Amino acid sequence: MKKLIALITAITILISLSACGKDATDEKIKEVAQQIGLTSNSVKTVDGIKTIVEDSYYYVNFDIENGEVTKAYCGDYVFYKDGEVKNQFYDKLLSVEDMVDYQGKVEDIVLAALKNPDTAKFPGEGLTPLDGWFFIRTGNSVKIETYVDAQNDFGISTRNDVVAIYRDGECAKLQIGDMDIIG
Repeated sequence: MKKLIALITAITILISLSACGKDATDEKIKEVAQQIGLTSNSVKTVDGIKTIVEDSYYYVNFDIENGEVTKAYCGDYVFYKDGEVKNQFYDKLLSVEDMVDYQGKVEDIVLAALKNPDTAKFPGEGLTPLDGWFFIRTGNSVKIETYVDAQNDFGISTRNDVVAIYRDGECAKLQIGDMDIIG
C-alpha cells in the first residue's frame, strides 16, 4: 500500500511539474505576443511548434530554447529575436478585414481594365477566399500580388499575374501581365 501511495504521489508531482513548465513557457510566449502587438494570446501547439493564431489567418510561431522565447515569426517575417522586438506584427501584415477590402478594390480595377471582364476568374473562393493572394505592408504602401484568368481578344483563356500597389489608400500602380495599367 505504501508503494502504491508513493507511486501515485510521484506521478502527481511529475504531472504538476510538467504542467508548471508548460504554463511558464506559455506565459513567456504571451508576453512576447503582447510586445509584438498580437491581439490573440491563445497558445497552441501545432506540429510540435508553439503557435498563436492571429486574426484567424496568420500562424505566428515561437521558437523556444531552455524555456525562453528566442524567436517569433510568421513565414519570413521575424517579429522577435534573441530578446528584442524586431517588428510590430501589424506594421508588416494586414488584418483579414483589410486584405478582403484590398482584394475587392483590386478585383474591381482589374475587371475595369480587362477586354472580357465577364470571363475573369480570380483565385480564392469559398472557405479560402484569400488563397492565391499575397499582401505586404511597407510604411504607407500595400503591395498586392495575385493572378487573373480571363479570355483575350481571340477567346483564349490566359492567366496573367497582377501586381497592385496602394499608397495612402489609393492605387498608385496596377500591372496586369506585362502591361502597366496605372503608374
